Order: sequence, then structure tokens, then C-alpha cells
Amino acid sequence: MARLLSQLEGEEFFNWLRGELVVDGRTPQDKGSRTLRAYDVVLIDSRTGVTEMGGVCAYQLADAVLMLCSANDQSIDGTLAVAKDFQSDAVQALRRGRSLELLVLPARLEDSNELREEFLRRFESKFANSLFWPTVLSNAGLDYRRLALPYVPELAVI
Repeated sequence: MARLLSQLEGEEFFNWLRGELVVDGRTPQDKGSRTLRAYDVVLIDSRTGVTEMGGVCAYQLADAVLMLCSANDQSIDGTLAVAKDFQSDAVQALRRGRSLELLVLPARLEDSNELREEFLRRFESKFANSLFWPTVLSNAGLDYRRLALPYVPELAVI
């Protein structure tokens, strides 16, 4: 990946790819002999952790990033560090000033776990910042607790 970005015009490639996925004005355009389809949403599932491909997905391709934080202190700290990095001047420079919506949600919460409320309080104390919560969600009456993703044992394996 490093070679692609540094020696093989990788940045230009990913800028081209983004342009192919998101057509300006969100209307189909004719490019020569083919018609491009404008997508409303393109979902990219990036690996957990800090990786080169994860950086490309977030820094160059994304308009919005949804981060899921599992119910433990290590995940809170790691997710907060990455979320703050997304808002940094260095990332804004890589994105050439293009805005990045960021939403962090608690995930894999078991309703019956006695520590659930304690985790949600810690989560909210770290992420109750407008940088990590789009105003449109507040206006719709939503909060972290209503959007938290439950733990479903049947889906945890395979």
C-alpha cells in the first residue's frame, strides 16, 4: 500500500475512484459510451485498528464515518483517539478541506448486563461532544442509548 501511494500515483487513483462512485450533483452523467450511476450511499467496511487501507477509506473516500465502540475501556480509549485524529488539522489537510461527518456508537451491548449503564455513562462522558454527534440526530430526538447496537449471541459466531 505504501508503494501504491508513494510511487504509483495511489492518491490520484483513490481520488478517481471516489469520483466514479459519487458523481458531482448526484445525477447520472454520460462519460463517453457509458452512463455513470450516482449512488446515494456507498458503504465501505474497513478493518478495525489503524491500517493503511483504513486510512485511505476514511481520509480519501469517506464523507461520513461510523465508528462502533465495544463495551470496554480499551475500546473507548482507542475509539476516542481515532475519532480525534479524524478531526485533526493533519487529516483535514489530507482531505483538502472536505468535511467529514463522524458518528461514534456503542456496540455489542447486552441489555441484561449489570454493567451496561456504567459503560454507557463512561461512553457518554467521552463522546458527548458535538464533533462526534451530528446535529441532525439530536434534532430527531435520538441519543447514544437509543442507537446503541445490542449484543446478539446468535450473530456473535460465524
